Amino acid sequence: MSRNLYSACLSALVLLAVLTAGAHAQQFQPFIDPNYFHPDLQFFAPAEAGEEYGGEPRLRTGWYGGYDRLYIYVSRPKGEQSNTEGDFTWGNRYDIGYMTEENHGWGFSAIHIDGPHKSDGYEVERLNRYLEPDTGGGGGGTGGGGTGGTTTSALRPVVDRNDGFTGERSYNLENSVNKGDLVGFDLNKTWRLEPLHNGSIIEPLVGFRYNKFRDLTRRDVYERFDDEGNLVPVLPTADVALDDATLERFTINEWGITNHMVGGQLGFRWYKKQSRWLLDSDFRAFAMQNFQGMYSQQLSETTLYDGAGTGSETTLVLRDKNIRYDHDSEFVWGMEIRAQAAYEVTRDIALRGGMHLIDYANGVGRGNNFASNREDLLMVGFTFGLTVNR
Repeated sequence: MSRNLYSACLSALVLLAVLTAGAHAQQFQPFIDPNYFHPDLQFFAPAEAGEEYGGEPRLRTGWYGGYDRLYIYVSRPKGEQSNTEGDFTWGNRYDIGYMTEENHGWGFSAIHIDGPHKSDGYEVERLNRYLEPDTGGGGGGTGGGGTGGTTTSALRPVVDRNDGFTGERSYNLENSVNKGDLVGFDLNKTWRLEPLHNGSIIEPLVGFRYNKFRDLTRRDVYERFDDEGNLVPVLPTADVALDDATLERFTINEWGITNHMVGGQLGFRWYKKQSRWLLDSDFRAFAMQNFQGMYSQQLSETTLYDGAGTGSETTLVLRDKNIRYDHDSEFVWGMEIRAQAAYEVTRDIALRGGMHLIDYANGVGRGNNFASNREDLLMVGFTFGLTVNR
């Protein structure tokens, strides 16, 4: 984490401390006694549906909470040929907070989107696609070294042996399409306005927001060479035949960008109660500074054989690793929208479903080109979960 990120977090904490110490500290203090509202804890009491008879909406106070499971679409990096598409993955969202009798309170939300993990992969056979068992072995099963028994396991290094599951020697190549994950939270001061003429209510909010989005890119390469170092092509040519290869190289190229986004947001929550149904929506517009940490690494494994084709033995395996780090900073702005419908099954517990959208319009680092670190990121999908005293 960069020094600038520490400074931004420290500044936010100082600002929060100043607000807390003000003349109206009781309105800007998010930490209160859990028993402040003297809850009766009768969560499973019968639901109240008096509003359907034209009565005033019952304004809930005290602690509230919620959990939602997300099935959400994540857009792909611009560097991908299929960047107009996206991939679905799962996530979790948590809400907790309180509203006082004086119509103000605090709300905390946290989110984790695990993925997506979309990649294209395929398997390639190695130069020696199968190693014959060592002589004098005796048959004792594969022994983790292919088909050669315990003697094969004892005489050959693990890297040289046949795969214990497939019985052959191969590499699994991976080319990522859309890989990443998001975690974040926001802390908001909220106010409740007077009910509108149709019984709906608006709660403005202002708060602090932090999101971390990690984007990963992987490109694997498999190559073959002859004993003079010439590249052996996929198809035979006049100069190099396929069975001339005596050396192979497997290379893993990885790029990673971690976006630490810190800033503030403004927004509101609108909701309306109708019988046992609660319709609500949230809108939040945010502006954040994005402190980006970047790395790229290349891992290669080069294997030399004593001949060409099946039957040749491994004589040398070389491994190499190169890694590079970098950092940058960008400005991010965007919005978050929620729209939900909840049905009360008891007085305090309701089941809800809806949609969730997060749009980072600009300034997010993605892909394997660190110079193009100002991309957009769109996440939109469906939610289902439950709430307590909402």
